[in-house]
Amino acid sequence: MSVRHEAFAELVIRFQDMAFACAYSVLGDAYLAEDVAQDSFVVAWQKLDQLREPNAFPGWFKRIVLSQCNRLTRGKRLQIVPLEIGANSPTTEPGPHLVAERNDLLNKVLVAIKALPDNERLATTLFYVNGYTQADIGQFLEVPVSTVNKRLHTARQRLKASVELFKDNLQSQRPSRNRTFSDRVNASLRPLIGKDWPPIKTMAYARQQSDVPGNDLWVSRRQNSDEAKYVRRQYVAEDATAGQILGFGSIEQTIYLPKYRLFIVTDPGWLKRGVGDLLLERLMSDLKEANAVTVSCRE
Repeated sequence: MSVRHEAFAELVIRFQDMAFACAYSVLGDAYLAEDVAQDSFVVAWQKLDQLREPNAFPGWFKRIVLSQCNRLTRGKRLQIVPLEIGANSPTTEPGPHLVAERNDLLNKVLVAIKALPDNERLATTLFYVNGYTQADIGQFLEVPVSTVNKRLHTARQRLKASVELFKDNLQSQRPSRNRTFSDRVNASLRPLIGKDWPPIKTMAYARQQSDVPGNDLWVSRRQNSDEAKYVRRQYVAEDATAGQILGFGSIEQTIYLPKYRLFIVTDPGWLKRGVGDLLLERLMSDLKEANAVTVSCRE
């Protein structure tokens, strides 16, 4: 296990909500904010050698997040008003009338948040997403604690009683509510190598019990495809910190040429935590590049 990977995994846990809140304050959409936060960690990992002073990471990382937000919105008019009402809010509300009433109130609160000056909105979102201290926020924003306090005080005066509803909605969407976000950031894709087959087969046999060793129906065939004749791409999703194989994905050209087979093998638990999406996104990109016409899949 790489010490460097371990240290970065800890940074992901520590700053995941902060990255999300920063992006959310700019974009006003939880799904876009989560995507930007994940992309920002990837960029931070790739550029980590450029960071000369470790204590400067919060401010350095904030600039990466804001840069990713700008990249997303550059050249197009992104509709971000009002801010999104949490998609992960409980669905077991007392009744449709109360649900509509609460959503109407929440919508007004989020519009009020959007109306705050940029610096107040960012400080407020950071403060309420996960109880970050004013010192943490000041380090991230690269401003004194007194400035953070002033921005929070002014924002509270503007929002008044609405702030608790905003806090509840924001916390229902923060990445740290489960491990999906950090798992996706820490999982990495790489091309398959020979030593990966034993754990992949173990994973596959566990999912398809009729495929016992020596009598498997399809796994061993993946090892014997003619790459000189047909296009094939094979990847594994790996936990960057532990080196554990989390999933396998491949596309294989058939004898009908523009038609392909797609395979994804992973545990249902990892599937729910984003590993399947990670593999599928890469495989679909490869299929597009290969001008595939038809795809049959097996998960």
